Amino acid sequence: MCHLELDVRHFLTTFFFTLAEKGDAVLIPAPYYAAFENDMQAVAGCVPYAVQMENPMNGPTTNDLNAAFEKATKEGLRVKMLLLTNPNDPLGVIYMPHVIYDAVFWARERQLHTVVDEIYALSVHHQVNNFRSV
Repeated sequence: MCHLELDVRHFLTTFFFTLAEKGDAVLIPAPYYAAFENDMQAVAGCVPYAVQMENPMNGPTTNDLNAAFEKATKEGLRVKMLLLTNPNDPLGVIYMPHVIYDAVFWARERQLHTVVDEIYALSVHHQVNNFRSV
């Protein structure tokens, strides 16, 4: 049976509820869409955990992800998931394919679920759109 969501927020909430337990942390490269926090916490009880990036215009590096993972773990959180938004919301940056690949590979090595939100992928504000879907 296939169930389609009419609202992306409900779709993501369903993912959080299905793939994580209450209190699990979800790593999100910052800055990120502010409503993600409510989407995670309201139904699923997940803890949004910001990944501070050395250069937000280039996207998360494995060093950025490692630092956030280690910090969350030291705070007693169980990291269960990585949420990527490409293009980034609110920055509008389209990450290079190797950035997304590296992040997904990093998460797989740690047996973390990866959710990639590509809702703005076809929103083009200039002639060149280097977006490639995960």
